[in-house]
Amino acid sequence: MDSDHDAGSAAVGEELKRSVDTRLLELLFSAGPRIIAASVVVAAVVVLALRAAVPGSSLLLWSGLFLLVLVLRFLLMIRWRRADAAARRSPHWLWLYTLGTLAAGSLWGSAVLFLSSEMSLSHQLFVLVALVGLPIAAMPGDSVFMRVYYAFALPIVAGLLYWALFASQTQQLSIHFSLLVAAYAAVLWVTAHSYHDRLRQSIEMGLKNEQLVRQLSRSNRQLEQLAYLDPLTGLSNRRWFQLEAQQELDRGARSNRRLALLLIDLDNFKQVNDTLGHEMGDQLLQVTARRLTESLRHTDALARNLSDAARFGGDEFTVLLEDVDDRQGVEQAAARLIETLSATVMLGDVEWRPSASIGIALYPEHASRLGELMRGADVAMYIAKKRGRNRYCFFEPDRDGLS
Repeated sequence: MDSDHDAGSAAVGEELKRSVDTRLLELLFSAGPRIIAASVVVAAVVVLALRAAVPGSSLLLWSGLFLLVLVLRFLLMIRWRRADAAARRSPHWLWLYTLGTLAAGSLWGSAVLFLSSEMSLSHQLFVLVALVGLPIAAMPGDSVFMRVYYAFALPIVAGLLYWALFASQTQQLSIHFSLLVAAYAAVLWVTAHSYHDRLRQSIEMGLKNEQLVRQLSRSNRQLEQLAYLDPLTGLSNRRWFQLEAQQELDRGARSNRRLALLLIDLDNFKQVNDTLGHEMGDQLLQVTARRLTESLRHTDALARNLSDAARFGGDEFTVLLEDVDDRQGVEQAAARLIETLSATVMLGDVEWRPSASIGIALYPEHASRLGELMRGADVAMYIAKKRGRNRYCFFEPDRDGLS
């Protein structure tokens, strides 16, 4: 049991890690165009600053290679954007992006080769400041994945270390410069890792919150079903029907709309339970609910959504017809229901011919309040049963009363 739980937890953790990596990859490629644009600006400034201090052929070669790398990286980002969601999750995108940053970082690191004793101190200082600043500037975009940041920053740090040891004009301070470069690299490493860890934790927390919201939504839907749906038939239950019906009555009062409440009771349902068993009785209730909703869908102008039909309790069902124009339309709907519900059904090995009695009360003719409307429909339903069942009957206040 514990091993199954551990395996399940590991699977969930692995899925979360993949989701986090997917979000990080999206951030990486989203920031890519801005990083390329900034690189173009910095490279242009460096080239302009060094054109009088570096041989033209060397500077031209460096510039050409730099532009080639930027174009290839830009094309990679275009390909990623055009890929579908599933293809974007492939790990090869990250490796290709990493190769691009490695090429860019290597070119920047090679800029120390321009530094020589013939170059003025101001030009050397300009190059060194640019190289020191680049890993810092790239940290927010590239440390999304540490391998990407390493690929860009390490060649630059290596170039600075090479300058400190071999190219510096102050050899007596080479060890000191090297220690300074090492301290600088350590600060970069700690800061980048801290940024990366906070970003990953933030995304992970966001994904967990999204998952929690989805779970809460599912739980709320399940609770709503328990509160308002009849579990046997899938129809609305008494509570939901009463809430919906009251709202319809309130709207009807404001807009002078007429409504019809139909109370449907299966005839001889107790006989089904007593002779065939409660399981067959439940099956008959399910068939009745299905036929009820299908009949309402095909009642043309009186078609309604499923919230207007409900299992009121036991073998009783209710239907609320809205925007009723006249009694004739209600009669047509009731007659269709009687015909549909009375079709034979197989209950196990027994062919059973059900029937139903329907009582009808109209709003506002018969009552203006839901309780009175229900009582009127109930009285009319019992009169339909007394008249032989398998029929409908309208409530008549002068005849039936509401005692």
